[in-house]
Amino acid sequence: MAEDGSSAATGQGELISRGPNRDAGAIRGASSPLRRPAHRSLPSISAADSRWGAVRGAVIVLAVLVVGCGVSVHIPANLRTPAIVGVVEASTQLTGGNWSYRLKTGQTLEINYDATTSLLGGPQIGRLLLAGEDPDGRQWVAGLRPSTDVTEPGCFLLDGVGRDAGQWIETSSGFRLPKAANFDPGSTDGKEFALPLGGFCINEKGEVTSYVG
Repeated sequence: MAEDGSSAATGQGELISRGPNRDAGAIRGASSPLRRPAHRSLPSISAADSRWGAVRGAVIVLAVLVVGCGVSVHIPANLRTPAIVGVVEASTQLTGGNWSYRLKTGQTLEINYDATTSLLGGPQIGRLLLAGEDPDGRQWVAGLRPSTDVTEPGCFLLDGVGRDAGQWIETSSGFRLPKAANFDPGSTDGKEFALPLGGFCINEKGEVTSYVG
């Protein structure tokens, strides 16, 4: 080594590094292993963390697609238009098994459930009764529950999606209902109603007053 401390060749493939930290950077002989500088270790990622990250990413993508694209609107070919509508005030079981329902409108409807299709849980006191006939002449009856989630007064909720049909709203649950004059489409374009967890508010006349989601 030179007197000034600089590195000097000492033989084949032998190099002594200059400076006080000689061992860390020295290569002695062509066959000697190279000492690499130490690096700070990175935290390891477990397989569980990796899987959770993938699942979380998939959920985020799905949420974006649902919010952006909404829900597909599928309307049945045969729709039911109610002929009788009213809030049930009282119900009585008659001799023979039929039921009689007195509506807030003053009407009374007698139903033979052996010959009637019951929908949406059927009519109950406090529910909005919808009734009519299918093309084959079979009677049908449905009961819409009062909404506890919507602040709109007199809202009876019909869950699902639907589409605008002029003066009517056609729903995925198979109903064709008149649209109220002050119908509020909410955040939709007013043509298709397909919000996740959406539903229609129906008033006591059986008119669709709004779409909420």
